[in-house]
Amino acid sequence: NERRHAEALQHALFRISSLSADEGDQTTLCAKLHLIIGDLLPVKNLYVAEHDPDAAFFRMVYYVDETWRGSSRTNELFPYGDGLTSLVLRTG
Repeated sequence: NERRHAEALQHALFRISSLSADEGDQTTLCAKLHLIIGDLLPVKNLYVAEHDPDAAFFRMVYYVDETWRGSSRTNELFPYGDGLTSLVLRTG
């Protein structure tokens, strides 16, 4: 069991590193990353955000939430607030 987990992790890391050679767009790249992570653990919801250290906002590059019924939040700008993402971006 432990050995299988280690092999699956190694395979996932190899797949992730090979994504750097992929010429797809950022959304496709993130979707592939989501699938790879999903092979290791349950991950129905995932987002990837980027931020400009000189600005007080972040942008969702990739956003999947099984319960979100609104329009896509991809490329939406969010000001820093009290949430976990803001805390991580402010404190590193």
